[in-house]
Amino acid sequence: MNLPLLDPAANNELMEVTRRYLEINPELASDFVDRVESALKSIMAEPRRFARLESVKTEREIRRVLLPRFPYLVVYEVFNDQPYVLAFAHAHRRPDYWLERKGE
Repeated sequence: MNLPLLDPAANNELMEVTRRYLEINPELASDFVDRVESALKSIMAEPRRFARLESVKTEREIRRVLLPRFPYLVVYEVFNDQPYVLAFAHAHRRPDYWLERKGE
């Protein structure tokens, strides 16, 4: 199964968070990666399954998935039924910092 396209900044965030968890505990990092992969597969299978991000006032179709066990959201935008991951954002820090990112 294909995975959604990632914004380069989102990919950097994913690598950074994974690295931090790896420094804490390799098993924790592995669990984080597994949950990210599961979320990405679910997003690809049904891009409109997850809730729209209502805190953002925009016409863009921006949705989010909260990762179980971890305080991170996968924030993505749907274009012509194709998801594009904008951010792997901490759920409690710097809200909406990724809004300038836009995929096509």
